[in-house]
Amino acid sequence: MRSTFLIPALVAVVAALPAPNPQEIDLDLIINVPTPTIIQATGTPDQIVIYDTKAILASATAASSISVDITDVATSTPSIVKRAACGPEPSGYGPVTTNPKDDAASFAANPVYANAANGAAVPFGYVQTFKNLNASSSAYGYMGFTNLKEYNPQTCATKCNAIKGCMGINIYFERDPKNTPDKTACPNPASLTQIRCVYWGGPVTAGNTNNYGRKWEQFSVVFAGSNGYVNQNIAAPSGYSDATYLNNAAINAPYDALGYNTYMGAKVFATGPFNATLCAEACNAQNVYNIANPPADGAPVQTCQFFNTYLLFLNNTQALGQYCAMYSSAWSSKYATKVEQWRGNDRYTVQFSYSFSNITNPGTTPNKAAAVAQAKEEIAYSTLQGYCSTLLAYNDLNAYVTATSTRIPVSTVTTTTTLKIKASSSSSSSSSSVKVSSSSSSLKASSLSKRAVASAVSTPAGLTKYPASVLSSACSALVTSLPKTATVTVSTATVTGATSRSTVIKTVTTTTR
Repeated sequence: MRSTFLIPALVAVVAALPAPNPQEIDLDLIINVPTPTIIQATGTPDQIVIYDTKAILASATAASSISVDITDVATSTPSIVKRAACGPEPSGYGPVTTNPKDDAASFAANPVYANAANGAAVPFGYVQTFKNLNASSSAYGYMGFTNLKEYNPQTCATKCNAIKGCMGINIYFERDPKNTPDKTACPNPASLTQIRCVYWGGPVTAGNTNNYGRKWEQFSVVFAGSNGYVNQNIAAPSGYSDATYLNNAAINAPYDALGYNTYMGAKVFATGPFNATLCAEACNAQNVYNIANPPADGAPVQTCQFFNTYLLFLNNTQALGQYCAMYSSAWSSKYATKVEQWRGNDRYTVQFSYSFSNITNPGTTPNKAAAVAQAKEEIAYSTLQGYCSTLLAYNDLNAYVTATSTRIPVSTVTTTTTLKIKASSSSSSSSSSVKVSSSSSSLKASSLSKRAVASAVSTPAGLTKYPASVLSSACSALVTSLPKTATVTVSTATVTGATSRSTVIKTVTTTTR
């Protein structure tokens, strides 16, 4: 499995600006994941595949120091029995087709198989996904098979229920050789019919039931009467609610009431059966990391309290892996509206979708502190400080620079005074003396109503998701408050010398906040 979205990367998603569609499926996470190789044993009446759950869960907590406490590790590996040329194959208990001939075409046309499939009862706790196909499934999370003595979906389902992680079954008739085919000694032996029950760790669908058989030397292995069933009842991970089944749609949550993006990123798993605990462990590990590494600017720590997990399919036939989308707050099933995403000519679809929320803390919605922190970051990133200055009724950010600045805030009421300065020469005196006369005036400016100014401000498109209270708080955190009043004192001094008289103006500006 390829996992490119580790814990630190998830934190980067938290810090990134929210996109217009924050729950777009991250196809880069999964598009290059290699397809697992499925090897179905031959020459044996059954095969059970056991996955190393501990190793798979460890990948959910990659780049964290969490030790996953899981005990159901693989204790055995599937064995494939090698048969001698023309040796006997396992006995079959299904009806054999020899009329009109013992060949694939006669087998496919035999109504016995179709009648059995069409008349079969749906197993308890399962839903039927397809009926009477001439193909076997190539679904997600292969878990083995058992050859049955009768065509009974309930028997197949009961065996699936006993296998941890088994969620889908495919039962069908299979035309197999009585003897192991050999290129020279017995290339096309007589046939027998197996009734095969195959276990899958994900859903079996008509779309992924696309294995139409194979050639074994000159013998044709084909299928008939193929039915598929899925168990929709999956176990809830520890600390999480029972599953909410979302069918074939993913959560596409909007920003919350205060404009906050609760989406935290995603994780993908491509080996083993479909397992909600994988997402729960990824969620928990993310929380540990985020709490240990809080934002440097003092923004609230975002923690995962809700996740949506599903299988992602390519062109409705190939299961690519289990996708886990994580959120800081829970969302109801009415937001499960995303069913597909396109890249070029490839269509990626959502199937077998469930959501789970933390039973102790499903998240706080809305969260004003988090919304303010997000808005502040977005304003800074988009260089919208000028908007904040106007929103807060200030002319520009340079209005509060130096004491001798001639800029006046837009909220200042200005009185204009004209000072005339005249210089003259005198030669009547050979000595110098200095006469100083001074006068001063004080101008006081009162602020206009910020509300009146703010009401006329046009909000940039990227910030319209935030209410005014959030924008005001975010802007106040970014823009230092300007003077509420300004007092300007102008002092003039007249200096008389031996040859000339000049007037010097000294300006002193004092401010109060």
